[in-house]
Amino acid sequence: GLAHAVFFWFGDILVPYAIAGLVIFPFRKLKPRTLIVIGVAVLGLLLTKNVFEAGQLGNLYTAVHGPNPPPALVAQWNMLAPMIQPPPGAKEAEIAAFGAGSFLDAAQARLALLRIFYGFIHPFDTIPEAIGQMLIGMALFRLGFFTLAWSSRAYLVTIAIGYGLAAPFTACLGSQIVQTGFDAVELRQYEVWQQLTRPFIALAHASALLLIIRAGWAQALVNRLAAAGRMAFSNYLMTSIVTAAVFGGWGFGLFGKLSRFEQLAVVAGAWAIILIWSLPWLQRFHYGPFEWAWRSLVQWKLQPFVRGPKPAPAPA
Repeated sequence: GLAHAVFFWFGDILVPYAIAGLVIFPFRKLKPRTLIVIGVAVLGLLLTKNVFEAGQLGNLYTAVHGPNPPPALVAQWNMLAPMIQPPPGAKEAEIAAFGAGSFLDAAQARLALLRIFYGFIHPFDTIPEAIGQMLIGMALFRLGFFTLAWSSRAYLVTIAIGYGLAAPFTACLGSQIVQTGFDAVELRQYEVWQQLTRPFIALAHASALLLIIRAGWAQALVNRLAAAGRMAFSNYLMTSIVTAAVFGGWGFGLFGKLSRFEQLAVVAGAWAIILIWSLPWLQRFHYGPFEWAWRSLVQWKLQPFVRGPKPAPAPA
C-alpha cells in the first residue's frame, strides 16, 4: 500500500483498509445487531465531528477575512490554510511535477501529499469511516445480504432508499459544490454530508446487482463482473499503473489537461478494460497476477498459476 501510494497513487486505500481490518478483527464474532450498532455509532460520531469542524472552519475563515481579525485567529488560519487551500504556486508546481516531470519527480510530489494524508486525513477520517462501514458490512454478510438470503422486496426497499433519497441528496450537494467554484472551505462544509449518503447508495448498487443475479439477467455481464471481483487486487493496482502512465509526464502527460467531464471518459475506459480482460485471464490462469504473487508470499510457497489443459471427455 505504501509503495502504491508513493509511486502511483497518493489516494491509496490499501493501508487504511489494512489498519481498519486490524481494528475490527476482534469484533468478528459479535452478533450482527451489535456490529451494526457499533458501526452506526462510529459513523455517527465521525459525521458529528466533521460537521462541527466544517462549521468551525467556516467561522474561522469568515472571521479572518473580515475587518480587524484577531491576531490569534489569523495565526490559527495560517497554520490550517496549507492543508485547506494550496498556497500560491502550488497548483503550477503540482502540474509540473505530475504532468511534465519524471517518474521520480512525481514520486517526490506524492510524498509531500502523503504527509497530509497520513498526518490528518487517514487517522481522523478515512480509517474511522472504514471501520464503521466494515463493521456494518460484516453484519450484513452474516445476515445474508450478500448471498441473496433477503427477499426481493427487502432489496427493492434498499434500492428505493439509496436511489430515491440518498442519490438525489448527494446530487444536490454536488451541485452546491460546483456553484461555489469548488471553494475549499465551502466544499468541506458540503462534502462532509456525503458520509451520510454513501453507505445507502453503495447498498443500492449492491441490491440492484443482486436482483439481476437472482433474476438470471445479463449473465454474460454478471460473469465478467464476477471475474473482475476475483481479480480486484490486480485491477486496482493495474488501474493506478495505467492511469499514472496516461497522466504522468513520463507517459502521455495529460495531468491537468482534461476537464472533469473528459476525465469521465478515462473512468469508462478503465471500467471497459477491467471487464474485457478479467474473464479471459482467469480462463487461462488461476489468479490475477498480483493475487498470485500475494498468495505465494503469504503462504511462502509458489501457488499454481497457469491452468492446465482441460481433461478430454471420457469415451462413451
